[in-house]
Amino acid sequence: MHPLKAGMTGSPICLTNESYGLGLGNSVVGIGHTGAHPGYVNLVAYNPLDDVSVMVVPPFIDYSKEMDDHLALLISIANEARWIAGYTATWTP
Repeated sequence: MHPLKAGMTGSPICLTNESYGLGLGNSVVGIGHTGAHPGYVNLVAYNPLDDVSVMVVPPFIDYSKEMDDHLALLISIANEARWIAGYTATWTP
């Protein structure tokens, strides 16, 4: 069974480091994770309604913008890619 379908949560998975978690979040794209590092931002999400994952990794980051602006752009790109591929189910966070 897929771990997300089994009810996986963000509980600590490393017994020696209780502050380490899975870092999963909810968005309209699905359940996933975002990240940033100097030079790029990314979004990976899984939508259980249509059993599709999407990953967006633009090769840039605009340091003059807030991270929320980057996240909004990533979600917009992910939604557009899913729509173009024929997957239109909207995940409700």
